[in-house]
Amino acid sequence: MGGKDKANFHIVTENMGTILILTPKEFLAKYESNPLYKNYGIRAVGKQNIETGEIDKSSLKFKEIIDYYPVYDEQYLKKLRQKAKKSWQGINDPDKWLREMRGGYNA
Repeated sequence: MGGKDKANFHIVTENMGTILILTPKEFLAKYESNPLYKNYGIRAVGKQNIETGEIDKSSLKFKEIIDYYPVYDEQYLKKLRQKAKKSWQGINDPDKWLREMRGGYNA
């Protein structure tokens, strides 16, 4: 947390290496817990290449910190599937539709 010129989080990730997320100075000044060297999630918004799916690491902006609980929650997943089921009712081949939407990008 911090930054010389701009306030940010420096996050070490397994897939993307170290990324910086622009964060309001006010948030960092008021945050009471010490998140350093702990596992937690951060919600951020940024740009993503629509063709490759690559995330523009320089565009990430902080939204919120999320407590990290790596627990498999069957009920939560079941609710998500039920919610999504309504949106997929008119699609005959979901796998084909996803491939077309991704444009060849396999996430």
